[in-house]
Amino acid sequence: MSNSFLKARFRANIGNIQPYRLILLGCLFLFSVLLFAQNTNDNLNRYNSKKQKDGYWLSYLDSNFNKTERSNAKYYRYDYYCNGKPKVGNSHKTKRNLNTKIVYKPNFVDPINEYPILLNGDVFYYDKQDTLVGYESYKNGRPSVFKDIYCFPNHNPLKKSSLDVFYFDSACGNNLRAVLYYQIHNGIPLYKECYEAELKYFNRVYFVKHKEFKSINGVRLGYAYQSRNFFEIGYSEKYNKGVYIDSIHNKLYDNFSFPGFTVSFLASWIKNKTYFGQKFVYSYTFYLINSEVGLVNYTNLKRYDYRVILGMGPSLFGRFSFMYHYSIPLVSDPFADISKHSFSVVLY
Repeated sequence: MSNSFLKARFRANIGNIQPYRLILLGCLFLFSVLLFAQNTNDNLNRYNSKKQKDGYWLSYLDSNFNKTERSNAKYYRYDYYCNGKPKVGNSHKTKRNLNTKIVYKPNFVDPINEYPILLNGDVFYYDKQDTLVGYESYKNGRPSVFKDIYCFPNHNPLKKSSLDVFYFDSACGNNLRAVLYYQIHNGIPLYKECYEAELKYFNRVYFVKHKEFKSINGVRLGYAYQSRNFFEIGYSEKYNKGVYIDSIHNKLYDNFSFPGFTVSFLASWIKNKTYFGQKFVYSYTFYLINSEVGLVNYTNLKRYDYRVILGMGPSLFGRFSFMYHYSIPLVSDPFADISKHSFSVVLY
């Protein structure tokens, strides 16, 4: 046979086989896409045995990036839940209000035929002074990097700026329950740690000189009005854990709910009457609320007035409190000019 005949026969065979091969390959590709989509959908929006959200869930967002229903959504993303708690929501809360300006910059621009669209890019949050206060980055709908930026005074990013950074990609040994968190101050990384959806911390590593502490102790100074003026001085121990960072000369607290106790001495002198007292108090501070229970003894050096005291009031990081106390006498003849009600200002 001639070479021209073989070439013609080969081209004919290729021409006959190619359409079937293309159809077969097309069917296999379509099947794999459908199988992948089905597998993805099967792993979304699932509950655990306790009927709590677990794993990836679709979250729909409006134009201001607040969660909403699908019918009102402009964007959507994948949020990871662990035992009903969102990893993103608990570890990152961007400061925003009605004056916050939000700018979304997608990684690529495609013609938009319908909403909502999958988040794939960067979200910038600006305050009314056009200062960047927050940043979020998404890859194919999944959180990648989040940043919270704190600048003071006067929103000057060069003065006393603090930065919280959350890395979601392959964080903490591919643990989907956790993110990798960095605390940065004035551009200096202070430490990193893993941060779980249940608000648990572990594997903290410091980059600067520091000293950890398990409690804060010091002098307690107070003034109380209780039908008469009482002044207080004592010793206080609050079990507020944290770390002192040498480079910024400041304390970073790990917990804002903590117990404590106080032993103090009281004195009052007015209207030719002098009273002294001793007070033993157990306290518990829950964020901005301080509560106390204890025992107090008032005396004029001739007789004694023992009372149980109960108190509650606002507190600023356990360092300053404005308290209301109510006392229950334990003796049959308490001092008549010392009221059961008192208001006090306390400085630790």
